[in-house]
Formats: sequence, C-alpha cells, structure tokens
Amino acid sequence: PRASKGAQTGTLVEEMVAVASG
Repeated sequence: PRASKGAQTGTLVEEMVAVASG
C-alpha cells in the first residue's frame, strides 16, 4: 500500500517506506 500525499506527516518518508514495504 502506498501512503497518500498530504494525508500523513512526512509524505516523502512515508511514501518511501510504503514503496519499500510494498
């Protein structure tokens, strides 16, 4: 699952973690 931009704090980190997790 990918992190929604703006929905969570630190979108860059969240997105990277989400992509890394799958």
